[in-house]
Amino acid sequence: IYYEDRRGEKLLPSLLVELHNEGLLNLVELFSSFKNKTENYDFFSVRHVFEEVLPDINAPVKDVADCVKHLTLEAGQDMAAYMLLSPFKEFCKKSPDRPKALFDIALTNIDEDFDHLSTAIEAGASNDEVTYVNQAIELLTHETELIIQRVIFALGRINYQDKMLLEPVAIAIKKSSLSSSTDVILATSMRALFAVVSQCDDL
Repeated sequence: IYYEDRRGEKLLPSLLVELHNEGLLNLVELFSSFKNKTENYDFFSVRHVFEEVLPDINAPVKDVADCVKHLTLEAGQDMAAYMLLSPFKEFCKKSPDRPKALFDIALTNIDEDFDHLSTAIEAGASNDEVTYVNQAIELLTHETELIIQRVIFALGRINYQDKMLLEPVAIAIKKSSLSSSTDVILATSMRALFAVVSQCDDL
């Protein structure tokens, strides 16, 4: 009812964040079991509540990552399915420990259905660009092609503050794509290279 008749106030999100962070309500647990059943409510309107509170809640990274994956996959093929990734990235940016934890999770248990690695790299690079970009470049020699694809995707989405990183990133992506003949790697590399070189006139 609140979302059907909202006037632009942020009353509900701020109240829910307060209740969650005080331990009176576990939003992550609630939304982790939330199903896309249209007979009772509009799934996307209710899920939007989680989008708005996500950057400000305190919760273990693993639990939040699992919840984001669940809500994204539950949305199916809808164009709004991946709307949670941006607030999840903001959640990760709030503490340097969060991108590191997500990075470790993504590499320890490689999830074929969901990409947490690129989110970890992007969020981590916003706080420690050199470290995360160099770690990403190292992963371009990983034995798993899915990891390489996700790393290339992430490197193409970073808005580089340190322009000295652009050339080594471009060279690393080019080198990685030369050693792969799969269309998905080549397409991801092409898009990433366009994004990287467009940030520097010298490239």
